[in-house]
Amino acid sequence: MSSSLPVAARKRLGRLETVFLVLLLLDIALYFVPSMAVLGALCTVAVLILGAIVLVRLVRRNLRQLLWRLRNRLIVSYLFIAVVPIVLVMLMVGMAGYVPKVRLRPSFCRI
Repeated sequence: MSSSLPVAARKRLGRLETVFLVLLLLDIALYFVPSMAVLGALCTVAVLILGAIVLVRLVRRNLRQLLWRLRNRLIVSYLFIAVVPIVLVMLMVGMAGYVPKVRLRPSFCRI
């Protein structure tokens, strides 16, 4: 369903990612205010938990695309490792059969 959306719509941040960024900015701001150490510690814990959740969501979202790219690369490498050598060997066998035929043909035509 997300693949039918335009690229710009897929790159927008969700609610969870937006909350994570706001909390991260708040945590950075609270780092410089020593009187708010308890609130800063709570904000740091929340940032760590939300960061882990956002990371899992990003990995799950992009895993299909990464596997698709890997699949395409594996298919191309299979073509170069398996199909191309077979075609080259068949071409060499065909040329090896053609060369004696061409060389021996004039000897049969002499009378």
